[in-house]
Amino acid sequence: MEIKMNIKEIIKELIHNNIIQSRTTEYEKLNGGTVSELYLLHNCDGTKFVVKLNEKQILKSEVYFLDFYKNLNLLPNLLFVEQSYNYIVYSFISGTTNFTVKNKQEMLKILRLYPYNLLSHLTHP
Repeated sequence: MEIKMNIKEIIKELIHNNIIQSRTTEYEKLNGGTVSELYLLHNCDGTKFVVKLNEKQILKSEVYFLDFYKNLNLLPNLLFVEQSYNYIVYSFISGTTNFTVKNKQEMLKILRLYPYNLLSHLTHP
């Protein structure tokens, strides 16, 4: 994965585009991304945002997915898509899974189908 921007450059761009406030000074790198690079930004008013960097095609797919299922409260709100798809920004949802992952790839395949099955169930009782 080729990452062309560092997090400090991204924060400056987000401030310039009025996505976050200039008083957003704290950030931390998150662990657990399979391929992505993730950062948690802390805003001065207590709100938190996730900046996700990954390959352009993967981010395009994730943007499509988040936009398609934007009415499901299970997923974060997409807040910003960098025009070249170098990174995206979405709302942070706190919590833990308390689930031991034995095969992450298999779990991701199952989760990929979950919103579709949930939406189908909600619209076709």
